[in-house]
Amino acid sequence: MNTYTLHGGFSSLSEALANWLRTYDGKKVLPYKNEAGTELRLTSLGSTNNGTMRYIDQPGCTLTLNGLLLHISCAPSVVWIEKAVLKGLRKAGVHCTPILTPKPLVRATITRQTVQHPKPKLIPAVKAKKTTAVIKRSGTYATVEEACKAAERDSKGWIVFTNRAWDTAMESNYDDPDYVYRALVALGRTAFLNSKGGLGQSWEFHLKKNGPHQYCAHSSEGALAQFPGEYHVNHEGRRYCIESHIKRGNGSGSDSIRIYVSQPQAPGQPVIIGSVGPHLPIPTRGH
Repeated sequence: MNTYTLHGGFSSLSEALANWLRTYDGKKVLPYKNEAGTELRLTSLGSTNNGTMRYIDQPGCTLTLNGLLLHISCAPSVVWIEKAVLKGLRKAGVHCTPILTPKPLVRATITRQTVQHPKPKLIPAVKAKKTTAVIKRSGTYATVEEACKAAERDSKGWIVFTNRAWDTAMESNYDDPDYVYRALVALGRTAFLNSKGGLGQSWEFHLKKNGPHQYCAHSSEGALAQFPGEYHVNHEGRRYCIESHIKRGNGSGSDSIRIYVSQPQAPGQPVIIGSVGPHLPIPTRGH
């Protein structure tokens, strides 16, 4: 079936074809129309059925009008009728523009190749003094201490390390020093933004959104009461409570880290880093 857009006015399909049917001098056709004048069936009078085939069963060409759309469906043996009708319509001032049916899109099959990445080679542990972690890690920073030094440099004074923070960083064997760097830099940036009129939200929410980092502003009252020496540090003549902390992982192995800090009490103050290492003792855990 072919579809055409019609350009020109007429009251019915039969009326538009009437003049053509009267003047057409080719093979004769017999029209049959419905009452609404929206459908017309044309069939050749020259078919050799000897009167044994009903008109409606003979090969023909059906024209259906739907608004300004003309649908023409012809049997293969009478395609000439469609061509003759279109020619007659154009002569009568009714222009027919064919509507082309786009071919269906064929999706290309994408074959993904599996890339095998070489397994990282583990460098065996080297016995060393109690100064730095002994396991060489594949990342920007080989040790937690190295990550802390880089974070202190890049934070431009917004994080301040205490002696205990350096001692715990040197002893830490945490297996992701790069995360320690990111967490410390995030703390410094939070202190910097806090100095510009406040964060407008809690430190917990800000660090969770910009990391994300799991930050706790307070430790349990039981831990602070039972282990006051562990949760306080002295730095440059002042005593700081380091109950606020960033935590990652569980337990006390190489897959866990706690960064204990003293959160600034007022905008413009830096973050005091008290410990970078294992979980501090709590009443149910001890050391």
